[in-house]
Amino acid sequence: MSAKEDFELQKQMEKKTDQELLDIVGDTQGWFPKTRDAARAELQSRSVALPQQSVRISSGKPVLSSSAASVEYLDVTLERVLVIWWSLVWRTLVFGIVVSAVLGFGGGFLVGIAGHPELGTAVGLILGWLGSIPLSIVLLRIVL
Repeated sequence: MSAKEDFELQKQMEKKTDQELLDIVGDTQGWFPKTRDAARAELQSRSVALPQQSVRISSGKPVLSSSAASVEYLDVTLERVLVIWWSLVWRTLVFGIVVSAVLGFGGGFLVGIAGHPELGTAVGLILGWLGSIPLSIVLLRIVL
């Protein structure tokens, strides 16, 4: 950003109310970092207290409030590992049975209709196994 653009951004920030500036500083997704920095500098020049940087854990994911520079990580304990493991195991079991049954039945049925019923079991197994790969990725993403 050039000096002229910086100056124009500073002028735009001077026209905004304190609440508008606080909203810009607090919104980490909707504004460019340069704009948030300019809003923060304008608030500081007005002696307005900035919100504290904090991190809270909500449903296992770090949630940043304001524009926190660091993330708070949880300790790896046996209890937390078992909770994550069990969450992954039951989802994989339930959804894996459904996906394997649907893909296995569909593949076996189509091969049977095509005139090769002896290949139905093998095609069903292969399709069920191939369906479990994307399923495991999706479930792992959900659990973590």
